[in-house]
Amino acid sequence: MDKEEIIGKNILNIAPKELHHEISENFKKLAHKEISGVKSFSWNKNGTKIPVQIKQSIINYNLQPALLLHVRKTED
Repeated sequence: MDKEEIIGKNILNIAPKELHHEISENFKKLAHKEISGVKSFSWNKNGTKIPVQIKQSIINYNLQPALLLHVRKTED
């Protein structure tokens, strides 16, 4: 997806429903700094599964605290 298509969207609106619980739990841990990153998967527009590493930073977005995710493709 293009940057404009995903900025400001909740990950649960674009992730497969069967992964919502796992994603929610990992995001809670990231937001509370219980973990600094997670290995996971992302999907492109064609539905191809891509292994990724996700790291987080807490930022201000529109004067609100927000979780900024740094997602990079891995070879795993």
